[in-house]
Amino acid sequence: TGTLVGFKGMNETGEDETVKGFGAELSYTYEQDETSLETGISWVNNIADADGITDVLDEAGIDTISSQAGGLSLHLCAKYGPFSLIGEYTTALDSFDPDQLAYGDDGARPAAWNSELAYTTELLARETVFAAGYQQSREALALGLPEQRLIASASMTILAGTTLSLEYYYDQDYAVADGGTGEDGYGFTTRLAYEF
Repeated sequence: TGTLVGFKGMNETGEDETVKGFGAELSYTYEQDETSLETGISWVNNIADADGITDVLDEAGIDTISSQAGGLSLHLCAKYGPFSLIGEYTTALDSFDPDQLAYGDDGARPAAWNSELAYTTELLARETVFAAGYQQSREALALGLPEQRLIASASMTILAGTTLSLEYYYDQDYAVADGGTGEDGYGFTTRLAYEF
């Protein structure tokens, strides 16, 4: 499946407010019996339009950029019976202006990847999912991301359309030499979600 998109996007410095954002996506899906595969690749001409980056720029009072930085994303989701595997990778194709999104003394070229393995079963007659994941980022300190994160989670469907999730994460920050704290941290999160 192929998709082309266009949107207003963030303006470059000195340009009028016109449609500046565009991108493309190719995806492939396969399903047979208990096996499924979904994979894809997408590209945008300006990764600064991504929500997380836009939020950081907005907080810094930046509403235009000096030059656009393209973005590329790859994803894979495979399932076999009760097991599922997810892999995701997103990267900027160019560096930002250091006055707008920096890493050290240079402009950042952020990237992040995520991998997750999950197992679905029944516990107390309720659908339950156990998962473990690993995440890593590069030059994403200004975006508030840890350099590495380990995740373990469990979620259970407690009522029709209602899921209770528990998650533990362990973070490793960027080194002091890179502008981080060099420290580790951990935390727990809980979430109650209802779908209708």
